[in-house]
Amino acid sequence: MKKLCGATAMAFALGFPSPAMAASKADCTAMWNKADANNIGHISGKEAAIYLDAMQTSGRITAAADRIAVEEFMAACMADVFKNASA
Repeated sequence: MKKLCGATAMAFALGFPSPAMAASKADCTAMWNKADANNIGHISGKEAAIYLDAMQTSGRITAAADRIAVEEFMAACMADVFKNASA
């Protein structure tokens, strides 16, 4: 048992991946606030490009082809659609 605990601790120390957890609402809200810099309730154009690409890659469809509403963004974010996106 002691060896198993030591091996587990060593694996975490070496950076082995742990099970992924979905993004929190607070994390998604912070990401949204950064993306919607002009605070108009949706993102479009350059500010939306990386997020639209991530949503399309994951099979999510937005109501408008060229913009993302806050509700769509939050749902996708909390489903970890943007985990590899960086603005």
